[in-house]
Amino acid sequence: MKRIKNSGFSLLEMVIAMVIIALVIAFSLALMGDGMRRVVKANELLTATALAQYEIDRVKNIAFPPTTDDRQGEYKKDKDDCPYDKNFQVEVVNVGYESDGTTVTAVNDDMVIRKITVDIYRKKDGVKMITLTTYISRNGAI
Repeated sequence: MKRIKNSGFSLLEMVIAMVIIALVIAFSLALMGDGMRRVVKANELLTATALAQYEIDRVKNIAFPPTTDDRQGEYKKDKDDCPYDKNFQVEVVNVGYESDGTTVTAVNDDMVIRKITVDIYRKKDGVKMITLTTYISRNGAI
């Protein structure tokens, strides 16, 4: 008579299978954590870019001497109206060039072109997130 052999898993096979499953789960969790860090970093960079573009647009609209009399006044930015001020520090450098090519930092009517540079820094560690630069001419063209 033939003897029937028990064909189950041994203890060693179970331990090896559990180790493999644990390694797969640990690797998956590490990938998910890395993905979340990248999403947070991308969101922070997107916010910094939008804030820099906002500052460039704001300065382009008010920082150049008017060439016509139909301006209705300059927009006054209240520091409390920007919810990102608690996370980011904004530095705006607004430099003008006179018709003879000399650089000036004070707004006057002799300037032909202005260079506007906006630097956005993260407040918690002072890391520069983004720098945007644009130029505007006296007639408002870029």
